[in-house]
Parts: sequence; structure tokens; C-alpha cells
Amino acid sequence: MQYATLLILAFVQVIFSVILSYKRKYKVSRYFLLLSSSLFVWTLCNLELTYILNNFSSTSHYDIRLINLINTAGFFTGTALLLIFYRIMRIFPLEHKENRISRSVTISGSIIILITLIKKVTGYYIVSGSKLVYHYETLTLLLVIIFVIVAVLSIITLSQSLNRHINQEVKSQAKTILAAFIITAGATVFLLLISPLIFNSDKYIFFGYYTPFILSIMIFYSMVKQKFLDFQFIIARSFAYLFTLITFTLAFILVTFTITNYLLTTSPNSPTTRWVYIFLALCLAFAFEPMKKFFDRSTNKYFFRDSYDAQRFLDELNKTIIDNIELGILLQSTALVIQKYLKCEYVIYAIQTEDMKSFRFVDPNGITTITDFNLILRTIEQKEDWVFVYDDLENQEQSLKHALRERKIAVLAKLNPVNLSEAHKQNFLILGYKSSGNPYNSLDIKMLDIIAKEMTISIQNALRFEEIQNFNTTLQEKVFEATRKLRRANEKLRALDETKDDFISMASHQLRTPLTSIKGYLSMLLDGDAGELSPTQKDMISQAFISSQRMVFLIADMLNVSRLKTGKFVIEAKEVQLSTLIEEEINQLKETAAAKSIEIEYSKPEDFPVLMLDETKIRQVIMNFSDNAIYYTPEGGKITIQLLNKEHSIELRVKDNGIGVPKSEQHHLFTKFYRATNARKARPDGTGLGLYMAKKVIIGLGGAIIFESSEGKGSTFGFIFPKK
Repeated sequence: MQYATLLILAFVQVIFSVILSYKRKYKVSRYFLLLSSSLFVWTLCNLELTYILNNFSSTSHYDIRLINLINTAGFFTGTALLLIFYRIMRIFPLEHKENRISRSVTISGSIIILITLIKKVTGYYIVSGSKLVYHYETLTLLLVIIFVIVAVLSIITLSQSLNRHINQEVKSQAKTILAAFIITAGATVFLLLISPLIFNSDKYIFFGYYTPFILSIMIFYSMVKQKFLDFQFIIARSFAYLFTLITFTLAFILVTFTITNYLLTTSPNSPTTRWVYIFLALCLAFAFEPMKKFFDRSTNKYFFRDSYDAQRFLDELNKTIIDNIELGILLQSTALVIQKYLKCEYVIYAIQTEDMKSFRFVDPNGITTITDFNLILRTIEQKEDWVFVYDDLENQEQSLKHALRERKIAVLAKLNPVNLSEAHKQNFLILGYKSSGNPYNSLDIKMLDIIAKEMTISIQNALRFEEIQNFNTTLQEKVFEATRKLRRANEKLRALDETKDDFISMASHQLRTPLTSIKGYLSMLLDGDAGELSPTQKDMISQAFISSQRMVFLIADMLNVSRLKTGKFVIEAKEVQLSTLIEEEINQLKETAAAKSIEIEYSKPEDFPVLMLDETKIRQVIMNFSDNAIYYTPEGGKITIQLLNKEHSIELRVKDNGIGVPKSEQHHLFTKFYRATNARKARPDGTGLGLYMAKKVIIGLGGAIIFESSEGKGSTFGFIFPKK
């Protein structure tokens, strides 16, 4: 029985060694692999000794030297186990720097191991009659003392690690390993070394050979329950397949047995029975896959509390990225998705500002603050890695581990810009510890790699969109400001325009009375009421009369503009004989035309209808057209005035062969205060009000302006009224 138990224990150690070999790239796993292998050798040595002791007799042909060699190998591996475990405590759960004590323990332990190989320092077996008797050496007590010292140092080292800030799940694993070591080491020392000295008997020694089973069971518990060394996937799938096969086999046997013995009356070799077996095999074959899925779900429930559907994770993340383009909403939404699937305490984005002097932190929960982030940047600026996982950092990265631990950061992932021109910028994805206390596994890191690449592009697009939005906002503000300035300037211009109109109106009223008197007296002088005038006097008075007449027209134009502005410009239509009115106005201009040797040709129609017009204002229009023609026609020119009575309309055309109007300026001609360039040169004192008022009067009377011109060849001004 003892032999069989130790054989099972050795087999368990082999299984552990196979499992641990999957993680050889990790230092902790390598040491545990060495520990498990040493336990296996130690168990084999004890297994062989147990067998020899149980079967030894005087007639046995065992070589006493071989027995002592096996005993020495057992002590050698036992001492090595203690030293290996001490080395494990130096790197798990936190890696400690080498100091004088650790080096002394390692060296002294190595010396003791060598001594056990060279000399039997702990004792040896001798044949006494028909029995094997173990003879203890005096150095056995020294070995016990060394064993206790190393064990205590291992416990102290592990306790120091537990007092520091580490992942909760790793802390639970370390506590389990510590308890396993204390129980195993204590039981081993007492049963193998102390009990023979106390009881002066070796009857309890064989119980000490089973103590490694305690360590194996507790390590196995940590692997399954606490995900020690991240072996839960291998164990979970192994259990799933094992339970599936056992259930499948038992179901087949049970159903077959029941049908064969209770339901079928035929013999087992009959065709009916064979068909039943075939049918059962098919049913169980179809049931195998659902059964396997059931056990997969069951093992996932216990082994993978943090498991998730990677494809569903990516689908939801991509949908969130597509639905949001604004940077703040994008970061908050994706952070919540990542936190939902990875089940971490928090997810924060660190986005570097344009000045690259600070970071913008986006935390959808708003409960975590990252302080002195630049300190972390300085520790990773020379590193090429894109992700830093706290649990995977080695001893030489203590400064980074300390910085992450102080800020409770479990994962720090770079979001490097795709655009080379922005390679100097750095953005980061920051993750807290998992809510369950589990470490981030290889699947999580792969998912973070995919997420980092997608979020890098998405953040760049969102930043571009934000820049465009900010530019639009700035531009809009500038437009609003320019509009406000224009409105203020426009209000000032309107005020100035009103002041000008008020001045023009007042000045026009005040100038009209004295000008009327001046014009009247000049007319009397020309008519000879004050006596005969010499030709020179008459010519001078004629020029004064013409100037006063023009001043009257100008004042009339300004008064009309003022009335238009104040809404007092009223058309007072009455019966007017237009042909006679034109003749009268031309007669007043004949002296002015004669002074420039300009011929005025007007053919008065014999039969012309009476029209409903505002006589005063239409006189002013005709006078403006005619006076402009005289003024802008050079000496010796000709002016033709035509009044046409057509079938449906009445037309007046005043045609000259003067300077004309440039084509590029013709569309401005009838606006207020506008004068063509050549007109300003020919007549600097003009106002630009005559044509503007003429158009207002013609349109007010229901007619339309006639205008044709060619620069240097003359112009035609006039109007047309429908007869109706």
C-alpha cells in the first residue's frame, strides 16, 4: 500500500512537470519546473527505500552501498528542494534584489548539497541481524538548523512581498504557496529528522515520504482556483474532455446494459441487438458535441470568470468607433466597451495636447486621477515595447513597476500615430487592475494590440475633425466680429447720411428763395427793364442767368432726394401737353447751347395727345437730359430731341454726339451720386443726382428709362410711357 501510494505521488509530480514545461519562458515557471522535478526524484528515492525496507530480510541480496547511495540522493534532492524554494521566494510574487544574506544562503546551501554528495553527513544504513538500522551522524542536527534557517528566511521574504502592493490574485496565490511550504516543510522536518531523535525510532519516517503530496495538492488548488501561472486553460479543457468522455462512456454502458438485460429478449448476437447497438452509438455520437459544449461552459464558469467573446468584443468596439466621430464621445464610449469586456476597474485615455507639454485624460467614470504622468513617460521613453503589463515586468524594470504600482496602473499601452509627421506625439491607453483580481492573460494582450491599432487611427481622425470644428468655430467668431463691426460702421454711415440729408434739405430750402430773386432780377435785366444793355453786359448777365438756372435745377434735385429719404416724394399727376412743355424748356436752353455753338434740333409734333404727368417733375427730367447733352457735347456739336407718338406708347429721346459713357460703368450710371470717369473730368462740379432723380420720376409716373451710349460717339437719354 505504501509503495502504491508513493508511486501515485511520483506520477503526480511527473504530471506537474509536464504542465509546468509549457511556461518555461517565465522565470517563476522554470524554478517551479525544477522544484517539481526535484520532488519527483526525491519521491522515487523514498519509493525505492520504502520498498527495500518493507522487503528486507536476512536472505535479501541488497547491496548496502546502493541503499546508502539512494539515501544520500534523497537527502541531496531534499536539500536542493529547500534551496530552490528559497530562490522561488526571491522572485515570487515580487522579485527582490540580491543582498548579502541571499548570497550567503545560496552559497551555504550549495556547499551543503556538495557535502551530502561527498560524505554521509546525515547518517547511513547498517545491517543489524535481519533488519536495516539507520545510524544518525552528529551533523544531522546541523542540517536541521540550516533547514530551519532557510525555511524561515523563505517565509520572511515571502511575507515582505505580501506587505507590498501587488495584485490581489497574485497575493492569494502567494499565500497559498506559503501555507503549502510551511505545512510541507514542517511535516517533513519533524517526521524525517526530528521524530527519530525524539522517539529513538524510525517508525514515523515513512509518513514523511508523503509530505510532498501536500505541496502538490495545494499548488494544484492554486492553479485551478487562483489561476496560478495561468494554467487554468489547460486544466479546464482537460477536465472538460475528461468529464465528457466519462459521461459518454458511462451513458453508453448504462443504456446498453439496461436495454440488453431488461428490454430485449433476444440474444446479444442477434441482428436486432446489433441494430440497437448501432442506433445507440449514433445517438451518443450526435450527443457528443452538445455534451462537450455543456462541459466547456461548466468549466468556463469555474475556471474563466473573466472570459469573453473576442469577436463580439471587436464588433461592439467597431460599431462604437463608426457611430462616433467627436473625440470626447469616442473616447468615453470605447473606454466603457473595453471596461465591459476586460472587466477592469477603470479605462483611461491619455491624449497629448498640441503643445506636447501636458496630457488630456478621458475617464468615463470620472473617479480615477493619474498624477505625475510625465514620470512614467521618462521611464519608458527609451523602450521600444508598445505595451507594459505590471505583472510581467522584470526585476530590471523596478522604477517603472514602482511608478505603475503607485498609480494603480495594471496595463499601459502606447497608441502610436500612424502619420510619420506626428511621430513625436504620444497617446496612451491606461487600464486598472481586473475587478476579479486576475492578471491580464495572453488573449487580453492580443485584444489590446488590435484595439490599440484601431484606436490610433480613430483618435487621429477625431483629432482632425476636432481641428476642423475649432477652425469653423474660430472662423465663425471672426465673421460675427467682422459683421458686428460692419453693422456699427453701417449705423454710423446711416447717421451721417441722415445728417447729410437733413443738411441738404435745410440748405436747399434756404438757397431756393435768394436764387429765385437773383434769377428774376437777371431776367428783368435781360428783358431791358433797367435800360438797354451793351452786348458785353448782356453776354455777362446771360452767363449769370444760366448759372442761376443750373443752381435752381441742382437745388430741385437735392430737395427731391431729401423728400425720397423722408417719404415726402409724391407724384402729382395732371393733364400736361408734353410737346409744348418740351418746347418751352428748350427755349430756355437755347442761349446756353448758342454759347457753345451747339445746334439743338426739335420737331414739335402737330397732333400730340394730352398726358397725365407731374408737370414740375417732368420739366426737371427734360431739363436734366437736355442740360447734360449740352454740357457733355463739345463745341460745334448737335443735339437731336425727338418726341414720338407711337401706336401704344409715347417716347422722348435726347440724342447727342458728345463724350458718351464707358461700357464698364454704364450699369452704375443711374445710382445716387455716381458719375462716370470721363464725366468727372469734363465737369468736376457735378453731383450725380440728375439721372438718379430722373429715373425715380419716370418710374414713379409708370414709365421706363431709355439709355443708349457708346464712349466717344455720344449718348441717347429718354423715357417711354404706355398710352394706357
